[in-house]
Amino acid sequence: MPAPRTNRKPTFFWQAALILLPVVALAAIGFFSLRQDKLLAEQEARERAAAMAGPLARELGLRLKMEVDEFAEASRRHEEANGLIAGTLRAGPEQDATEEIRKSEAVATLWQQGHPAIQLRDLPQTRCFVLGGRLFKPRNYDPAPQPPDWYIHLNGPMMEQWNAAETAWNQRRDPAAVRAILEPLLQGRQRSDDPLRNNVELKLLLIEPGDSAGERLFGAFRDLMRKYDDSTESGLPISAIACHEAIRLAPSGQGQCFVRGKLVMC
Repeated sequence: MPAPRTNRKPTFFWQAALILLPVVALAAIGFFSLRQDKLLAEQEARERAAAMAGPLARELGLRLKMEVDEFAEASRRHEEANGLIAGTLRAGPEQDATEEIRKSEAVATLWQQGHPAIQLRDLPQTRCFVLGGRLFKPRNYDPAPQPPDWYIHLNGPMMEQWNAAETAWNQRRDPAAVRAILEPLLQGRQRSDDPLRNNVELKLLLIEPGDSAGERLFGAFRDLMRKYDDSTESGLPISAIACHEAIRLAPSGQGQCFVRGKLVMC
């Protein structure tokens, strides 16, 4: 009678375990080695970057100093030429004013050619030059727009109405609420020289959707920019804003618009 067969599963399990254990160990060693290589590579990159940063910073510092010195010299020569032309500066005992102007302008022109994005004539200057009783250099700049008197002196209830209309439009984009506030104000102020009324008229046009009545709004803005010389609450002319909107809404082939004698293509 043959002997019963023994169960060989435990033997197979241990054989598989003995085979997989080295594989797992080698994989772990490989992952650890990769991580170490990554750390070593990062460390080497940091060291090389640190070694390069010092010389690079010194070189950039020298270049920056050179650029600043060249700009300072060009600016000084530019001011010097202006001063000699205006008569504010005088040439030395052994200097010819015309020659000094030529030299100074040559230095400024050479620098300007290398830096076309920076206009020396538009930069603030340390000295002012007067020629014939009028400011010669630097040129006058228009001051930034300021709130006009009509807005500054609005009384309490009207200021509240104005601010409520601004909030209804800027925060909620609710044209119905804006019209409900501003239309009664417009009806109660009929004088054409009333800046508040004129600004209300502008506001009511600005909140209308341009896609549904573009041609009508174009005509309204075109007419508005010819009517009033008042300023908005920000200090910008009503005519300028109306002209911008007219240009934006103008159908093709509408020709030209005129604002205060200036030709504006519409």
